[in-house]
Amino acid sequence: MSSSDNKAPAGPTETAQYIAKASRELREMAASSGLEFIAYLLAMAEEESIKTAQDGAPASGKRGRSPRAV
Repeated sequence: MSSSDNKAPAGPTETAQYIAKASRELREMAASSGLEFIAYLLAMAEEESIKTAQDGAPASGKRGRSPRAV
């Protein structure tokens, strides 16, 4: 893998698109391994990322509080 493969997306919309793609790939992997709840959570992340990318990145707090770090 080249260093350009690890390049961070340019802005919030591109980041949301990248997260949607990664979430989809991970969801498919989880579902094929029988990890249904993880697949469900990844589907929610994918859906939210797609909405965010389509709407443009929300201003801080526009969509509510972020989940608390564990």
